[in-house]
Amino acid sequence: MFFINQGTGPLVEPTAFEDAEFERRLAGTRALMAEQGLDALVCFAPENLYYLTGHDTPGYYWYQACVVTHDHLPVNVIRKLEATNTLGRSWSRLVVEYEDVQDPVAATLWLLQDLGVAGKRIGYESETFFLTPNQFDRLRDGVAKAGGTFVGTPALVETMRSVKSEPELAYIRRGGKILAKAMAAGFEVAGEGVTERAVAARVNEVLIAEGSCYQGLPTFLGTGPRPALAHSTWSDRLMGKGDALAYEISASVERYTCAMFRMGVVGQPSDDYLRKMDACKAALHAILTTARDGVTAGEVFAAGNKAFLDAGFNDGLGRRLGYSVGISYPPDWGEGHIIDLRRDSEKVLKKGMVFHTTPGLIYFGHEVINISQTMIITQTGTEVTTGDFPLDAVVV
Repeated sequence: MFFINQGTGPLVEPTAFEDAEFERRLAGTRALMAEQGLDALVCFAPENLYYLTGHDTPGYYWYQACVVTHDHLPVNVIRKLEATNTLGRSWSRLVVEYEDVQDPVAATLWLLQDLGVAGKRIGYESETFFLTPNQFDRLRDGVAKAGGTFVGTPALVETMRSVKSEPELAYIRRGGKILAKAMAAGFEVAGEGVTERAVAARVNEVLIAEGSCYQGLPTFLGTGPRPALAHSTWSDRLMGKGDALAYEISASVERYTCAMFRMGVVGQPSDDYLRKMDACKAALHAILTTARDGVTAGEVFAAGNKAFLDAGFNDGLGRRLGYSVGISYPPDWGEGHIIDLRRDSEKVLKKGMVFHTTPGLIYFGHEVINISQTMIITQTGTEVTTGDFPLDAVVV
């Protein structure tokens, strides 16, 4: 019923990385598996399939999985239509295809049996958007029936993903250059009587023209009172004099995210607005100068939060002040589930980690003032990837 299919001949499309990069990732994942006594690992998140095998498609609304063992290249379990993306443009090029009328869980259990690990200790991603309770129950029961153990392994591959290699960082840096152009274009077209939709159209035009693929989240763009609506996207609202403009934009290069938040005003900003912007800039500066290899996420949060307190603003609900970014597919562009900059977090920052840091003042239902940078953690500090686009509110 099922078999392992292998891609042959030249790739339809080259992978984003050299073989050595995928080999590094596989070796690191296997080492973490060995630490946990795992004979196999089953992944479901599209980010992890991309990381381990190069499989890339938005068709993950159908079941997909990747099985990793210690003595075999990773094998994907993919709907037959989408399997072309493993066979024609991935590193491993190994896939078990299932027809639309076939059971993908049965295909996964067959693969575990074929690889000789069905009766052993098998880890699975226990924190993912992409495995239903029904599928989990049947996988667990199938592994148990074969005499094996199904073990939850949160953030195993994510531990590898949290620290980026130089080839990965190169894509994020490229995204920062794209963002600077898209952000500038978005403010150039803004003004009285201009719709949010017109601005979003220009921003996305530049993103695509300059090299961004589709992002994990849409462009966030609000004017007047609308930024107070969390994650508001563009509407047909006309900008008016005195309106605050809030743009949060991401670029995705080879699925690697870089993001930036900037503010603007139609006309001259008020003194109160400028005071709040200064507080956000101070908090951003504190974060960028505190973060480095070996510092905890909680220490970075505390530095940013102290800057707000020193400026006379309280910390409200204690919102996080940043989150990891890297590979992303909808519905998110962040990796906050791996590590984020939150109060009292004892997770340690490491050289090569990347964060979108977003210190802002949020008055729910009333006003949002926020600025951000994407930063790479270095041995001695941070490298900002979002270029030299001004932090001050843009006056249009």
